[in-house]
Amino acid sequence: MIRPPKSVLLQYIYDYGLDKAASLFHIDIETADKIMKTLSSPAYRAEVGTNGNFILMHSVGSIPHGAEIDVPLNYADYYFLEGIMRKRDLEK
Repeated sequence: MIRPPKSVLLQYIYDYGLDKAASLFHIDIETADKIMKTLSSPAYRAEVGTNGNFILMHSVGSIPHGAEIDVPLNYADYYFLEGIMRKRDLEK
């Protein structure tokens, strides 16, 4: 099953409610929070000023195409930050 970025899930929850989002994406908010907690850990998040100034150290662009595997990606950082902001907005 393909899972959407957490930011998409959070926006859907914000717009349509948790029950509808959970049924559509087959994920609950606790699972999404665990994903973000894992990505925020030292295993994935780079120290400031390292990793070419990317936030996440281990991202994947396309496994089927063998492209951008286990590398920092600017769009992974974007979705990570977007997820953090959407979670913040939901908790207000």
